[in-house]
Amino acid sequence: MWRELQLDWTKHTEREVKIGLTELMGTAWFRRVWISQEVANATEAIVCAGDNVASSHIFAAAPIMRDIKPSPLCQAVLDNMPCPLRNVTWWSLQPDLLTLLRKFGNSEASDPRDNIYALLGISSDGVKALVLQPGYTKLARQLVHVASTLISGSIAEAPSPFPDMTSLLRSTMYLPYAIIDMIAETDSVVQ
Repeated sequence: MWRELQLDWTKHTEREVKIGLTELMGTAWFRRVWISQEVANATEAIVCAGDNVASSHIFAAAPIMRDIKPSPLCQAVLDNMPCPLRNVTWWSLQPDLLTLLRKFGNSEASDPRDNIYALLGISSDGVKALVLQPGYTKLARQLVHVASTLISGSIAEAPSPFPDMTSLLRSTMYLPYAIIDMIAETDSVVQ
């Protein structure tokens, strides 16, 4: 399959291929939080960009084969794509919510609460989190309390080890302050 893709790419210079792949991996699609769930639940996938098509098997390996360093968020999506590489990445360890927040906490969402809700369904500990069902009537601070109790393993009635969304997300590391601040400011129900 890689040879077939290579043959198709022979009409382009190495530089053009690298620029094209880098631009594609920098698109908004890779930054959306719900993509993590879509990719994780896929058993097969085809990546389309304009007239170009590649199976996820080839696309996930393309950055390695072309010596391209994707952003950490893009790499998390690639690691999660349905392909043989998925079985040797962090994804094969059945990640919990904390791990997913570390990998995808940089994602974009129209509602900041989705940074938790989108990951809950693919987390290994999401099954235990019946109290953390997506609900857009919950205030951000309520969601922080429930998520932090799940992450820390404390009892739901106990005080949250994180006073707000900022503290929770900062504790997961690797998150940009702009996203953290946006989530922290969401303290009311989004209509």
